[in-house]
Amino acid sequence: MNSTRTLARAAVTAVLAAALGAGLVACGTSGDPVPTTQQAPAQQWNPGDEPADTTETTTTEPSVAPPTAATTLPADAAQVDRTDAAAVASTVTRVWFTWDTATDTSPSDAVARSAPLLSEQFRSSVLSSRALTPSGQWLIWAAGNAEVMPTVTAGTNQGAPDTPTRRYFIFTVSQTGYGPDRSQVGSSVSRQVWVITTKGANGWEVSQLQEQP
Repeated sequence: MNSTRTLARAAVTAVLAAALGAGLVACGTSGDPVPTTQQAPAQQWNPGDEPADTTETTTTEPSVAPPTAATTLPADAAQVDRTDAAAVASTVTRVWFTWDTATDTSPSDAVARSAPLLSEQFRSSVLSSRALTPSGQWLIWAAGNAEVMPTVTAGTNQGAPDTPTRRYFIFTVSQTGYGPDRSQVGSSVSRQVWVITTKGANGWEVSQLQEQP
């Protein structure tokens, strides 16, 4: 049993180290093709993989321009400590999955709000092509003008090769929609989110955020 766990941990570290050397492709929460579920989770960090998403599945809709990246963070995120990689990773994840369906047109609006904590390359990647298409659970929440609040829980990073300038995080995100009367709208949705932070000139920033199946 111990040798099996050792081999599994070595495989995870080897794959993530390869991804670190090659550079990971920036991905958002779009409805693009998901990685094969026959791979181990760590293998789905390979360059070229697209994020998994069970709510946005439309790729044939006409392109809609994404929102402009925010220059300031929401008030409840503005005091994040940029010297703390874990704080930056969890803050971006929380902002990314906090939606107000009464005013937001798609999840891209939340992505734009997290922009000040994203690396320049990642920010350009997720906000330069097309807005995410709202569908699935979003439409149920939107029918009730729901504000969608996430609960972000940190897990282990499965032995990813952290360095002084790069840190890996895995979060479980549970989203719940609440209507104007604060009653719950629809069902809660849980997802696993993998985040990479890198140390930039202004402190830690997120260079990758990817959902896993």
